[in-house]
Amino acid sequence: MRERTAAISFAAAWASTLLTIVWIAASMNAPPPARPTGTLQVSLAIRTPDWTISYATATRNSTAFQVLEEASLVLGFELDYVQYGWPYDDIFVTSINGTRNDGTANLWWQYCVNDEYAAKGAATQGIRDGDVLRWVYAAPGGSDLCR
Repeated sequence: MRERTAAISFAAAWASTLLTIVWIAASMNAPPPARPTGTLQVSLAIRTPDWTISYATATRNSTAFQVLEEASLVLGFELDYVQYGWPYDDIFVTSINGTRNDGTANLWWQYCVNDEYAAKGAATQGIRDGDVLRWVYAAPGGSDLCR
Protein backbone atom coordinates (compact mmCIF):
# COMPACT_ATOMS: atom_id res chain seq x y z
CA MET A 1 0.00 0.00 0.00
CA ARG A 2 2.86 2.34 0.82
CA GLU A 3 4.48 1.77 -2.58
CA ARG A 4 1.21 2.51 -4.33
CA THR A 5 0.82 5.81 -2.46
CA ALA A 6 4.42 6.74 -3.30
CA ALA A 7 3.87 5.86 -6.97
CA ILE A 8 0.70 7.98 -7.14
CA SER A 9 2.49 10.90 -5.45
CA PHE A 10 5.41 10.58 -7.87
CA ALA A 11 3.08 10.50 -10.91
CA ALA A 12 1.18 13.56 -9.68
CA ALA A 13 4.41 15.48 -9.08
CA TRP A 14 5.76 14.45 -12.49
CA ALA A 15 2.54 15.49 -14.27
CA SER A 16 2.51 18.81 -12.43
CA THR A 17 6.12 19.48 -13.42
CA LEU A 18 5.41 18.56 -17.04
CA LEU A 19 2.39 20.89 -17.19
CA THR A 20 4.46 23.70 -15.69
CA ILE A 21 7.17 23.22 -18.32
CA VAL A 22 4.58 23.22 -21.14
CA TRP A 23 2.95 26.37 -19.75
CA ILE A 24 6.31 28.18 -19.50
CA ALA A 25 7.31 27.14 -23.03
CA ALA A 26 3.98 28.29 -24.48
CA SER A 27 4.18 31.60 -22.60
CA MET A 28 7.66 32.26 -23.95
CA ASN A 29 6.39 31.83 -27.52
CA ALA A 30 3.39 34.13 -27.11
CA PRO A 31 3.89 37.52 -28.78
CA PRO A 32 4.28 40.42 -26.38
CA PRO A 33 1.37 42.85 -26.32
CA ALA A 34 1.80 46.05 -28.29
CA ARG A 35 2.55 49.07 -26.11
CA PRO A 36 1.10 52.54 -26.68
CA THR A 37 3.69 54.97 -27.99
CA GLY A 38 1.72 58.23 -27.98
CA THR A 39 -0.57 59.68 -30.62
CA LEU A 40 -0.30 58.00 -34.01
CA GLN A 41 -1.65 59.05 -37.40
CA VAL A 42 -3.22 55.93 -38.92
CA SER A 43 -5.51 55.28 -41.86
CA LEU A 44 -7.88 52.36 -42.20
CA ALA A 45 -9.73 51.00 -45.23
CA ILE A 46 -12.28 48.20 -45.00
CA ARG A 47 -13.53 46.71 -48.23
CA THR A 48 -15.72 44.06 -49.74
CA PRO A 49 -16.66 43.74 -53.41
CA ASP A 50 -19.82 45.75 -52.59
CA TRP A 51 -18.73 48.52 -50.21
CA THR A 52 -15.77 50.36 -48.68
CA ILE A 53 -15.33 52.18 -45.38
CA SER A 54 -12.46 54.65 -44.92
CA TYR A 55 -11.22 56.06 -41.63
CA ALA A 56 -8.23 58.27 -40.83
CA THR A 57 -7.43 59.24 -37.29
CA ALA A 58 -4.97 60.45 -34.71
CA THR A 59 -5.18 57.69 -32.13
CA ARG A 60 -3.56 56.49 -28.95
CA ASN A 61 -4.52 52.90 -29.77
CA SER A 62 -1.58 50.60 -30.37
CA THR A 63 -2.88 47.56 -32.29
CA ALA A 64 -4.56 46.89 -35.63
CA PHE A 65 -7.64 45.56 -33.85
CA GLN A 66 -7.95 48.57 -31.52
CA VAL A 67 -8.02 50.90 -34.54
CA LEU A 68 -10.71 48.75 -36.20
CA GLU A 69 -12.73 48.76 -32.99
CA GLU A 70 -12.32 52.55 -32.65
CA ALA A 71 -13.53 53.03 -36.22
CA SER A 72 -16.60 50.87 -35.57
CA LEU A 73 -17.51 53.02 -32.57
CA VAL A 74 -16.85 56.37 -34.26
CA LEU A 75 -18.49 55.52 -37.60
CA GLY A 76 -21.24 53.32 -36.15
CA PHE A 77 -20.74 50.09 -38.07
CA GLU A 78 -21.19 46.65 -36.51
CA LEU A 79 -18.11 44.62 -35.55
CA ASP A 80 -18.26 41.04 -34.32
CA TYR A 81 -15.33 38.94 -33.21
CA VAL A 82 -14.35 35.99 -31.08
CA GLN A 83 -11.79 36.58 -28.36
CA TYR A 84 -9.26 33.85 -27.65
CA GLY A 85 -7.45 33.56 -24.33
CA TRP A 86 -4.22 31.87 -23.46
CA PRO A 87 -2.08 30.85 -25.26
CA TYR A 88 -3.23 33.05 -28.17
CA ASP A 89 -4.54 36.16 -26.38
CA ASP A 90 -5.96 37.42 -29.66
CA ILE A 91 -9.18 37.86 -31.62
CA PHE A 92 -10.79 36.48 -34.77
CA VAL A 93 -12.98 38.97 -36.65
CA THR A 94 -16.19 37.25 -37.76
CA SER A 95 -18.21 40.16 -39.18
CA ILE A 96 -17.76 43.79 -40.18
CA ASN A 97 -20.67 46.03 -41.11
CA GLY A 98 -22.98 43.01 -41.42
CA THR A 99 -20.69 41.04 -43.74
CA ARG A 100 -19.92 37.71 -42.05
CA ASN A 101 -17.15 35.22 -42.71
CA ASP A 102 -18.44 32.55 -45.08
CA GLY A 103 -16.62 29.22 -44.88
CA THR A 104 -18.66 27.67 -47.71
CA ALA A 105 -17.62 30.47 -50.10
CA ASN A 106 -14.13 30.64 -48.52
CA LEU A 107 -14.48 34.37 -47.79
CA TRP A 108 -12.90 35.69 -44.60
CA TRP A 109 -11.96 38.97 -42.98
CA GLN A 110 -8.19 39.41 -43.25
CA TYR A 111 -5.97 42.41 -42.82
CA CYS A 112 -2.77 43.99 -44.10
CA VAL A 113 -0.44 46.61 -42.70
CA ASN A 114 1.35 48.86 -45.20
CA ASP A 115 0.54 46.52 -48.11
CA GLU A 116 1.94 43.48 -46.28
CA TYR A 117 -0.25 40.55 -45.26
CA ALA A 118 -0.44 40.42 -41.47
CA ALA A 119 1.94 38.03 -39.75
CA LYS A 120 0.17 38.26 -36.36
CA GLY A 121 -3.31 38.37 -34.99
CA ALA A 122 -4.86 41.84 -35.07
CA ALA A 123 -4.92 42.19 -31.26
CA THR A 124 -1.15 41.71 -31.06
CA GLN A 125 -0.17 43.50 -34.29
CA GLY A 126 1.40 46.75 -33.16
CA ILE A 127 1.04 49.84 -35.30
CA ARG A 128 3.30 52.82 -35.93
CA ASP A 129 2.79 56.40 -36.94
CA GLY A 130 1.73 56.61 -40.59
CA ASP A 131 0.62 52.99 -40.92
CA VAL A 132 -2.07 52.08 -43.43
CA LEU A 133 -4.36 49.28 -42.29
CA ARG A 134 -6.54 47.44 -44.76
CA TRP A 135 -9.23 44.90 -43.85
CA VAL A 136 -10.39 42.86 -46.84
CA TYR A 137 -13.20 40.35 -47.24
CA ALA A 138 -11.70 37.79 -49.60
CA ALA A 139 -10.43 34.26 -50.08
CA PRO A 140 -7.14 33.63 -48.25
CA GLY A 141 -3.97 34.50 -50.13
CA GLY A 142 -5.50 36.45 -52.97
CA SER A 143 -2.77 38.01 -55.12
CA ASP A 144 -4.08 41.55 -54.71
CA LEU A 145 -5.33 41.16 -51.14
CA CYS A 146 -3.03 43.88 -49.79
CA ARG A 147 -3.10 46.23 -52.77
